[in-house]
Amino acid sequence: MVRFLFLLVFGCFLCDAQAIPKIETESVTLAKPPTIDGIIEASEWQGAITSSGLVDIVSQAPSLEDMRFWIAMDENEIYFAAKLADSQPSSIIAQETRKNVSLSGNDTVTLTLDVLGTLTDFNAFTMNAAGGSQLQIAGGRAAKAEWLGQIATVGRITADGWEAEARIPWRIMRLPEAGKRSIRFNVRRYMSRFQRDYQWAYTGGGGLNNIGRIHNVMIPKSDQRRTLQLLPYTYIGHDDEEYIFNSGLDFRTQLRDRLELVGSINPDFRNIENQILSLDFSYFERLAEERRPFFAEGNSYFNTGYDSRLFAPQRIKGFDAGVKVFGKLDDRTQFGVMDLNTVGRQNAFVGTFNHRPGTRKNLDVAITSLTGEGGIHNEGGFINYSQGVGPYVAYANLMTTNDHALGTGHRITAGFFSETPGKDLWFDFTSTDERFFPRMGFNFDRDFMGFSTGGGVVKSIAKGPLMETAWFANGGMYWRQNGDPYRRNLNLDFSVTWRSGLDVDLHAEKGRFLEFDDELVFASVEYPRGDRYRRYGYGVGTGTISGKRYTSHRLTLAAQPTKDLQLAATAQWLSHFESATQTILSASYDLHQNRALSGRLVRQGNDWNGYVSFRQSGGLGTEYFLILGDPNAKRFRSNVILKVTTPFDLQI
Repeated sequence: MVRFLFLLVFGCFLCDAQAIPKIETESVTLAKPPTIDGIIEASEWQGAITSSGLVDIVSQAPSLEDMRFWIAMDENEIYFAAKLADSQPSSIIAQETRKNVSLSGNDTVTLTLDVLGTLTDFNAFTMNAAGGSQLQIAGGRAAKAEWLGQIATVGRITADGWEAEARIPWRIMRLPEAGKRSIRFNVRRYMSRFQRDYQWAYTGGGGLNNIGRIHNVMIPKSDQRRTLQLLPYTYIGHDDEEYIFNSGLDFRTQLRDRLELVGSINPDFRNIENQILSLDFSYFERLAEERRPFFAEGNSYFNTGYDSRLFAPQRIKGFDAGVKVFGKLDDRTQFGVMDLNTVGRQNAFVGTFNHRPGTRKNLDVAITSLTGEGGIHNEGGFINYSQGVGPYVAYANLMTTNDHALGTGHRITAGFFSETPGKDLWFDFTSTDERFFPRMGFNFDRDFMGFSTGGGVVKSIAKGPLMETAWFANGGMYWRQNGDPYRRNLNLDFSVTWRSGLDVDLHAEKGRFLEFDDELVFASVEYPRGDRYRRYGYGVGTGTISGKRYTSHRLTLAAQPTKDLQLAATAQWLSHFESATQTILSASYDLHQNRALSGRLVRQGNDWNGYVSFRQSGGLGTEYFLILGDPNAKRFRSNVILKVTTPFDLQI
């Protein structure tokens, strides 16, 4: 019934004051498209939009190494080039050559584009010095080449730094209606040697309006033919003692400008490697990261809360058929609707609405509904309003649920937080009654009220052996709704990073949970910080939690014996209520640009599990996936499965 009551009303708000952007210029179309070969020739980019300079996003200090970039466009594509100075080019990390992969740990340059000009829908195109690329499309998109699209990127290391060029198709982004518009842009750089992020236009402290603006950009008209993109899959194999066969279909189409439909029939979730949570003790539930492609597509359109959520996709273990429609109603308004059905057993519905009356004003509304076997019925509602005030954002929200077993419950939250990088300050008041229960969402606690607050500073150091120091402090006090003491805590964190990459972190906490007095001290060392290819780390924690002595040791290792072979290992030994161990070993070997062998071995206590897989994916055309084992089982299972996905399009 709730889906038919999806009527959202919002009021009028004052307009934001507008800051002057760093660059305000007209669109530029070159006489001839530049050659994207990684070698930047001045004659090719003559007349393009160009600028230079970077600032540290934490300290706002000018970068020690300069950068110049160029931007041009035509009716089909956007062209970007950057020269990035580095006085120590041998230190540049350019490990990835693949497209649409994580470039974490690499030296990178990123062009961010807000083609709607709203300062809320940023597309990020990241590249390194080896031609590797990473895409983040506004609104969220699954990492499927046919849906995500590809950009052409080329890079090279030079005697005085590195260069990169890119060609970005307009159609890869969610575009506004065709015609002349103003778009916004910024450029970021990550330097692995300093482990620092830099921006061309500083946007901290609520300064999003400082970024560049290009006027009279001719947004191309989208293809008038409506296309239904289909990704049917089939897999066959042997599961323990029986042969199995299964098939399903993912599909996607653009209903109109800025409005998309995504669906899945009998999705394959069993072969997606889930995140494994550590052994760390928590009084409250923890959720693993969501990695399934169906939920990744358009994920930012489905906000149903923040630290508590009415909908958490991890709750949905599977469904027979699912569909969602999401997109923009206008430049400042978006929505999402999702329905997931398991025939005869369960139906889940999510509806969201977001309106931004100003650059730093935001209204969120969401509803959810869950019905299932055994008379299960749960409905939820969420409304949130936030507004920037100087370098801070103030917010207030209300969540409510109506459950068949518990009745109606509420959760109220209000507070503020800082938007200035490197200077953290926040305050939060929360009140949740004992009947608040988002059955298909996430709420770590209920029947309490109280506050938490905290702050900290990250300080970069330009000279000497130290590169960065940081400290943070936070704490809170909470009571039951009847006034009885419930929990309180105080946490202190300090870290120091040397210019060599050595990082040392210290953490101390003290608190009380019901009748238990808790205290914990944790120390860790990592070298070099932030390098996901070659890294060593060790951490140890000791204290008393929940009335029992607590000791934890954790070891992490990442190694790259050859350019194509990546190894990683984590091990944890925990002594608390009882002794527990966890070891995770993983390996990946790149056979080709889009082909790889990978595997994972997991030991938890006396249980062992592992798998080995071959994958051909990441490019266009048919994808193959062969796996031995079950990546998410507790113990090893002798499964063998071959999955084939063949994409094709239908004109409708």
